[in-house]
Amino acid sequence: MDLSECWEIPDEVTCSTYHLKSVRLLDFGGSENEVELVRFLLMKGQVLEKLSITWLEGVENRWEIIREIKKFRTCSSNIAFTFFNPRSNICYGARFSDYVVDW
Repeated sequence: MDLSECWEIPDEVTCSTYHLKSVRLLDFGGSENEVELVRFLLMKGQVLEKLSITWLEGVENRWEIIREIKKFRTCSSNIAFTFFNPRSNICYGARFSDYVVDW
């Protein structure tokens, strides 16, 4: 089964509308489904405050993906976006910060 064809945006999701404040996406590769998930979260998350993305190793078009995400309409007026380098196998306390984009 090809999992890339499984994602469909539901018409109504109330749990994210009023309760979801922080989202952290790991190993983000920028696939169409992943970008659509971000669009959905931004569109439906009325109280969303933080969206953090940790890139998958080898993603070379990060800035293009960030520009695309930046164009999405948001439901919440105060969202902080953070983008991190790909995860590594170093100790838990390490920071993997690449750059931070706030808009």
